[in-house]
Amino acid sequence: MDMFAAMPPNYQEVDLEALRIDHYISVDDGCPIVPVGFIVNDGVQFLAIVFDFQGRKAHVMGCHTSEDDMNVDGEEPDDWQTWNGPEYWDRAAELHGWDSGDLDDIQILSYDWRQSGIDCSATACSVMEQTMIHGIEEDGSLPMDASEIPCGHTLRIKILRVVAGRIKISYNDYMMLRESPPSCWQDDLPPEEETLDAVRTGKYHAECSLMLRALAVVSATCTPCKRPATLNQSPGPRSSIHRDLDIGSEDDHAEEMDAHDGETLELGITLSKERKASLCKLLKVTKEISMARDRSSIVPRALGTHIPLAPPQPAETRGQDDSQRSSAAIASRKRVSNWNLGSIKRFPRPTAPPAMAAYTGRRWLPDNRSFDDYEGGPTIEMMRPPSDVHPTMIYHSSRMELSAAWATWVDHGYRIKPSTFQMFYQCQPIATMEHIMPIGTSDPYEASMQVPDRVTGTYTLNRTGAHQGSGGVTVSDVVILSASDMIETAEQYDPPLQEECRYGHNLFVRGCTNVSDGDERPIYVDLELDAIKFDEEDITISVDIDSIIWTTKTLRLRGTIGIYMTPPFHSKPGISKHNHTYLDLLIPQSEEDAQEPGGRTEWLSLRVKMDSIPHLSIGRISSAASTLNVYIFFPRLKHDDAISGKRVTIIPHEVEDIFWDRVLLPAIGDCADISWQPYMKQSLNEARYKNTGRSGVTGGRGTPKIIPLSNDDFMDVQGRMHDRIKDGHMELSMFGSCFFVLEGKGIKLITKDGQRGRFQGPEEALLRNLPDLDWHHMMDRKHGELLVDVGVSFTPRSSDVPVVGLWRLDALEASFGAGGYNKGQLHHHNTLSRYGALQAEMQKERCQQTHVAFRSAYNLYYEAVRTTNNQVSFATDSDAYKTSSNYMTECFNIERVLTGSKDKTYGVRDEYRTSGEAARLILDSVITKVSDPQSRIMVQFQ
Repeated sequence: MDMFAAMPPNYQEVDLEALRIDHYISVDDGCPIVPVGFIVNDGVQFLAIVFDFQGRKAHVMGCHTSEDDMNVDGEEPDDWQTWNGPEYWDRAAELHGWDSGDLDDIQILSYDWRQSGIDCSATACSVMEQTMIHGIEEDGSLPMDASEIPCGHTLRIKILRVVAGRIKISYNDYMMLRESPPSCWQDDLPPEEETLDAVRTGKYHAECSLMLRALAVVSATCTPCKRPATLNQSPGPRSSIHRDLDIGSEDDHAEEMDAHDGETLELGITLSKERKASLCKLLKVTKEISMARDRSSIVPRALGTHIPLAPPQPAETRGQDDSQRSSAAIASRKRVSNWNLGSIKRFPRPTAPPAMAAYTGRRWLPDNRSFDDYEGGPTIEMMRPPSDVHPTMIYHSSRMELSAAWATWVDHGYRIKPSTFQMFYQCQPIATMEHIMPIGTSDPYEASMQVPDRVTGTYTLNRTGAHQGSGGVTVSDVVILSASDMIETAEQYDPPLQEECRYGHNLFVRGCTNVSDGDERPIYVDLELDAIKFDEEDITISVDIDSIIWTTKTLRLRGTIGIYMTPPFHSKPGISKHNHTYLDLLIPQSEEDAQEPGGRTEWLSLRVKMDSIPHLSIGRISSAASTLNVYIFFPRLKHDDAISGKRVTIIPHEVEDIFWDRVLLPAIGDCADISWQPYMKQSLNEARYKNTGRSGVTGGRGTPKIIPLSNDDFMDVQGRMHDRIKDGHMELSMFGSCFFVLEGKGIKLITKDGQRGRFQGPEEALLRNLPDLDWHHMMDRKHGELLVDVGVSFTPRSSDVPVVGLWRLDALEASFGAGGYNKGQLHHHNTLSRYGALQAEMQKERCQQTHVAFRSAYNLYYEAVRTTNNQVSFATDSDAYKTSSNYMTECFNIERVLTGSKDKTYGVRDEYRTSGEAARLILDSVITKVSDPQSRIMVQFQ
C-alpha cells in the first residue's frame, strides 16, 4: 500500500472504492489475506510497517535509531500506540474487507538498527523493498538484513531515477487519455500547464539531471557509500545493528607489526608503533600513495657523491691514445660486472660533486591547521575506484545521463600545507656557484681527441693495456672524414631529382666511400677536423632569464589580470609535460585517524610532479613584451585511471563548466560594483551565448572573452571563490585546496643582458618589462615558491664564416657529474655519439640546499627548425614511402629553412632552473664563473 492510502482518516465509502480500484482490490470476490506493507510518517521519522493478519503480527522496522531511544519517557519500545498502530491496522483491514479481530492479541515485533537520523525516509523505502523481495519466514519473522541497506545517497539516486521515469510515463499516459479521461480521474484537479510544459520541453529532465549529479558527486565522497558495511551481530527483533571497521584478528595484527618492525618508513614521530604498522599496510595496498612519508621527520644526511665514479686508470695506460675510455671498456669483457658500463651511450663521470654537511637549520614552513580543511574529508580507504564505473561510460536511465566523470572527478582527499609549494629548504642557497658549470674532466683530458684509437691507428690487444711484445693491431680500412669532406664528396655528382644520387646514398645512408675507385671503406666522421678556434675575447657570453614559474595559494599582483569568461578550448593541459617542478601534497588520513578524537594526527605527504595535478587555464597577464599564463590547480581532483593506472590530468568539459558556472563567474559577480553589472556574465550559458560567432556556433577554438580585474578585485574574487566552494559542501568540495601557478615562458629576449644594456641586468629588465608582477612579494617564500630559469649562451663572433656550436658530451657528462646532477636524458647530435645535449635534475637532498633544481645544456642550432609550439610536424611515414607530394613539399620547406640558416651563427646554451634567491646569485657571478678558459673544453665551434 502507498503511505497515503494506509493513513487512517475517516474516508467516505466512495473514497474507499477509489482506493480499492487503485490497488486492484476486489471485495466482492473476497480478497485473499496476505501480508500488507507500507510506510508511516511519524513526525520526522519514517517507519517501514508489515502487517501479518494471518499470524496476528505487526513488524515495525526503524522505529528507534539507537539503543538510547528504546525507552524514552517511560514508553515501551514495542508500544505501537506512539504512531497510531491500531488505527493503521483497522484501516488496512477495512480497505481489504478483512476482519481486524481483537487488537490485544497482536504481537509487535520491532527491528531497529543504528541510523544517521537524516536518511530514514530512503532507508524505510529500502527496507520495504527488501521485505517485499524476501517475504515472511515460516516462523512468522522477517529475514531483514540491515547490512543490505545501502547508504542514503545511493538510495536517493535509485528513487530519483525510478520516480523520474514514472513521471515521464504518466505524462505520456495523460496526454493520450486527457480527451477521454477515465472515471477514476479527479476532474477538479487537472495538472497545471506549466508542469506539463516542463516535462515536454525537457526542463523537468534537466532539473532531475542536476539532482542526479549532486547525489552522484556526494555519494562518491561518502564513506558509507564507498566502504561496505561490516556487522558485528545478526539482525533480529529488538537488535541494535552497527558497523565497525574490520582490521583483522589479533594474530594477524601482531604478524603485521613484526613484519614492519625493521623497516625505516618515515611515517612521523607522533604515531604509535601499532598505528605505524596498520598505516604501512594500508599504504602498501594503495599504490597511488605508497611512497607517502612525513618529510618533516626525514633526517637530513651528509652528501658526498651519489654518482658512481670511473675508477682511476693505471699509470701504464695514461699515456696511450685510449685513455679517455672507461675502465670497463678497457678491461676484458669477462671482467665487466655491468654490461651498460661498456655502452657508448654514456660517458664516465670522473669528478665527484662537492661534499655537503647534513643540514641543521629549519627546513620547512611550520604547519597551520587553519591553512586548509583537514578534517572530515575522504579517507585513504575511499581512494579505491568504483568497481562498476568505467571512465568512458555514460549511463542512460529515464532520459537522464549519469556520467562516470561525476564518480571519478571528485574530492579524493588530497590537501595542501603551507610547505606544499616548497622545493627547497628554508635557508639561503648553499654552495650554489660550486654547482654551476663545474669542470669535471681530469687533468690528462685532451679536448680535441674525439676519435678513439680503436677506430684507426695502432693499439695493443694486451688485456693490461701495456705495449709488451707483439700483439699490436694497425687499422687501415677506415676513412676519417669531416662533415665538409662528406659534402664535397657527395657534390661531385648532383643528379636531377628523378635520378638516384649514388654518391650521397653511399656516404650518408650506407656510411662508406664510393666504389668507383674500387676501394669501398667505412667512414668515421670527425667533426673536430672542421673546428674553428676562437680567442676568449671573440666569444660572446650572454646571460638572461628565460622563464619563471610561481606557485602560490593566493595570487597577488601589481597590475591587471585578464580572466576568461568561458573555459578556453584545449586538447591537452596547459602544463602538459614535466617542468621539473614538484609539490608536496598531504595525502588523505586513514579512517582510523579520522575516527580518533582530537583532530588529525597523520601528516603524511607525497612528492608529486606539477603536471600530474589537474588544472585549468583561468586567465593571463598580457603586455607588449610577453604573455604570462595563469593556471588554477585542483589537487583534490588528482587520481589515476581505474583501467590503465595512468595519471589523468585533462579535466572534462562538464567539470570545467561546473567550476565556471558555480564558482568563478558568481564570485566575480559578487565582487563587481553595480556599474559593472551590465557587462558581467551571470551564468556560463549567457557567456557562451554572447561569444557566438558569425556562424552561430557558440564557443569555438578562439580565445574567449576576457574581463580585466585589478589586483584588489582579484583578491576579493579569490576570497569569494573559497566561500562558494565551502558553501557548496560535498558537491563542490573537489574544487577546494586550489592554488595558482603563474607561468612565463620565452621571455629571454626582454631580459638578455639587461635588454642589450638598457638596464643594469636581466632582473631589472624583467621587472621593468613586466610591471604587473609584484616581484618582492613573489620572492618572499612564505607566499609560495618562485622558480627562475637562468640561461648562459656562448656565441662566437665570426666575421668570415657562420659557425655552429656543439657540446662535447664526454666533457658535458663529466661536468654534470661534478655538479651532483642525476643521470638525466642524453640527446645525441643526429647519429654522432660524442656531440649533443644533456638535461638532468639535481639529486633531491642536494637540490634542497643549493636551490638548483634542473640543468639543461643544449645546442642553439635547434632554433633553426624549432616550431612555435615546440611540436615536430612532418609528413607521415606512408607519404615518405610513396614519395608523395606532401612528403616532397615538407622536404622543400625544410630545405629552404636550412638554406636560410646557413648565414646565421648558432652557439650553445647552458640553462639552470633555480629559486629566486639562487637566481640572483647566479646572475651576479655567472659571468666571472664561465669566463674561465677551462670552460672551452666542453664546447667546440665549426
